[in-house]
Amino acid sequence: MPPPLAYLVAPLPVAPTAVGLVAGATLIVVAVALFGWAGRTMFAAGEHPDPIQLTAAIVATGPYRFTRNPIYVAMALITVGVALVVSSGWRLAAGGWRWSFRR
Repeated sequence: MPPPLAYLVAPLPVAPTAVGLVAGATLIVVAVALFGWAGRTMFAAGEHPDPIQLTAAIVATGPYRFTRNPIYVAMALITVGVALVVSSGWRLAAGGWRWSFRR
């Protein structure tokens, strides 16, 4: 996006303040719950959720039944939730849309 257009898009609100606040806070709460569920599932399987560490097994239970990367999905939901809470179209456009759902 050319810089002049970025300045035109940045101040535009995404949703009315009350709606954005409720929707964003809801997404953040769901994301934190998903993050915790994914972490507990990994630890229960004897694995570590750190993506840098090598794993000995593939976890396919819990939230991993629906997506390969539920922690990344949670982070994307937090990004979208924060964008709605602060009513920032710029933050919403910057990230949070590359979710990896298992087929």
